[in-house]
Amino acid sequence: MAASSPSYRVYDHRLEIHDLNKLYDVIDHFASNPDQELQVTDIDIGDELETSESDEDKMSDMEGPRGFDDTSRIIASIIDGIHSTGGLESFRWVRDVDEKGATREVCFWSNLWDTARTLKYLDIRFFEHELHRFANLTGDESIPRPPKFPALKSLRIDASGGHGDNGSMVDQILRNAPGLEELTLIFPGCDLEACRIKGITWEYTFPALKRFSISTYNSDNTALSKFLASHPTITTLDWNVDADEELILPPACLPNLRVLKLDSMDVLGALDAVSTAISISPRPIIRIGVEDCSHDSLSKVAVFAKTLKSLDLNIYVNELRPDSDSDEEIENKARNEEETAGLLHNILKNLLLQLHDLQELGFDLETGNTYISSGVRGKSEHPEPIGVKDLISILNILPPSTRIHTLRMSDSRGLKLPDEILNQFPDIPKSLEYLKWDTGKRAVLYRLERGAGKVRAVPFQVPVQNIHVQPETRQSA
Repeated sequence: MAASSPSYRVYDHRLEIHDLNKLYDVIDHFASNPDQELQVTDIDIGDELETSESDEDKMSDMEGPRGFDDTSRIIASIIDGIHSTGGLESFRWVRDVDEKGATREVCFWSNLWDTARTLKYLDIRFFEHELHRFANLTGDESIPRPPKFPALKSLRIDASGGHGDNGSMVDQILRNAPGLEELTLIFPGCDLEACRIKGITWEYTFPALKRFSISTYNSDNTALSKFLASHPTITTLDWNVDADEELILPPACLPNLRVLKLDSMDVLGALDAVSTAISISPRPIIRIGVEDCSHDSLSKVAVFAKTLKSLDLNIYVNELRPDSDSDEEIENKARNEEETAGLLHNILKNLLLQLHDLQELGFDLETGNTYISSGVRGKSEHPEPIGVKDLISILNILPPSTRIHTLRMSDSRGLKLPDEILNQFPDIPKSLEYLKWDTGKRAVLYRLERGAGKVRAVPFQVPVQNIHVQPETRQSA
């Protein structure tokens, strides 16, 4: 079963909607092909939607109140049609809309809640202040309360636009989904007390929860700590939390934790909390990811040395390479950066010497979201995109005796590796087998082949998800 057009795609029991202006195309397609509607169990309104140029005028209509109301009603009709013919198992709407004040119709939520008995995966993005508008609706306009979700295993809620909103709907969904195994929550990222989403109690119980991801600012760390302590089944924690109060974890908290990703302004505090708990009650952390990595946070990773198999680091690229401009002010800055880069290299080298069982190492060296002085007063520019020099710099810090078999480097502005490097690859440790070079639009997995006294980097065609350390640390090479 497969069918597609610029506005939608139907394949493998899945409906992908690409153009919200042409939803009637989907209705017409299923009217002509009822057998395909019978087989669809998943609906995906993703973020990669397109609008054809010929429909630009229609787009402005859709973004008016009447247009968007029609959009949510048609989506409701599609949900009802698919669910009534077999049962919807997966629903994803992460697409935002340009209309200010957009609120999905009551019929959309009613029809979505009607799928609760069969729904296994739900990924929903609330529009800006949509939660606030829900709380103020009354009578026939009020949104029905979320029902029980007996089959729901994976839930992702993006309420990042709910600044100061009443989050009672989110709270009710969480209370009614006790069977969750994966939970991702994205709340507002501003640092004002008034911006905190309201009504999230953290008094939830998910006996089978394995993966928990939280992104929020100005959180209640005491309540979050209690939540973590009451969920010993968590094996993967993705922590992007900033708060004034220190995170304190009981020593016995998270006894089954194996994968830890930290992305917050208080990475050190989170590392301290986890490492303190581990020092008292050891557990084998096998994979760690650290965003905005600093010298101090790198040093703390050594606490996990005995068991770590995979390490991903987000590092400001210029800390790995000093500036070389000739302007006196820039030269002074360059000397400071050279000292910093030297320090960072030493810390990385020393750390890798301690990680005897490390098998995967990744570096996110994004240059597109940082700026440096251009040497002209008042002007700034992006750092140079990563290239061969950065690759060699990283290869030089790998210990000869390392067990690392996969190296990953990424930068959305990164340069393509030239053929002369691919055909005559720099010296590498014996264990290194793969290099993933990710430049945003093009990610290439190379296999490092040895022969005739040299190493060649050859594009590897096998799907990258097949390259991993072991099942519990599954990670794209």
